Amino acid sequence: VMVGNYYHQTTTGTGAFGIIGWYEIATYVNATTVTLDRTPNTGTASVACTGYVGGALSMNSTLDDDVLETSIAGQRWFVKNNGTITIGEAIAVAAAGTNPAALALIGYNATRGDAPTGANRPTFSNTVSSFQFNTIWNIENIIVTGTTTNVCQVTGNAHLLNCKVINTSTTNARIACTQASGAHFVNCEFVSLRGIALDTSQTALRAFNCYVHNSSVGIRSTGTGATPVLIGNIVEECVTAALQLTGATTTPKTIYGNTFYGAENKLGLGISVVTGGTIASLLYNNIFYGFVTAISAVDT
Repeated sequence: VMVGNYYHQTTTGTGAFGIIGWYEIATYVNATTVTLDRTPNTGTASVACTGYVGGALSMNSTLDDDVLETSIAGQRWFVKNNGTITIGEAIAVAAAGTNPAALALIGYNATRGDAPTGANRPTFSNTVSSFQFNTIWNIENIIVTGTTTNVCQVTGNAHLLNCKVINTSTTNARIACTQASGAHFVNCEFVSLRGIALDTSQTALRAFNCYVHNSSVGIRSTGTGATPVLIGNIVEECVTAALQLTGATTTPKTIYGNTFYGAENKLGLGISVVTGGTIASLLYNNIFYGFVTAISAVDT
């Protein structure tokens, strides 16, 4: 049963020959011997190294990114709701999934797969560190909070499902979540108290049934090739604009079935189109209420 589990070497041992890191148990030899996926030293035997096999992974260390870098296509990481997890180093995962073998980071409350909501989801706190994932990652049932420039960053073909990302910084223009090249957000919540809740400068932002609120700008699309599709979202109480479009493109931005709400005491803009180039937007069945101006467009 040890095969496929991980050995976590935590010290270098006498002579500093050991290499701290994570190693997969490749084969079982006998009750006291296993073969790892690679040699945990520099070629000279190390004495009295300390390591651990099995058990839950404890974050808040200088190996937070290292362990996720061991991911191989199709692997899933489960995170139990056990209070706030303070990230011990910047997490900028270079490991990427493949199609159809996505990588996944999945939160749970009591039983893996129970899809918790609200405070029953595990919380990652990254006050001073980034929380970034490479292509084809599925992030599910996770809360991420912080004060960095970008609290959460995802790239091509990433999917966020049932997640909440909040930037609590009082510094202007901070971002809760930013995406590049085709990320999907479903049933997520985004807040940036003084900045942009959900931001894209790349193509193919897809947001469905998300709740974006209490930010300076709710959703911002800046890239010239950015062609977001926004369906069934609620964007409310954003001081400057609920949706801000600044990227010039002739490719239509599809905005369908959303509710844009300012405040009872009219607040900001519903949609702000501030590009100086050509822009194409298709608006269907949206509701605008409580804005100084529902739609402000420099271009037509």
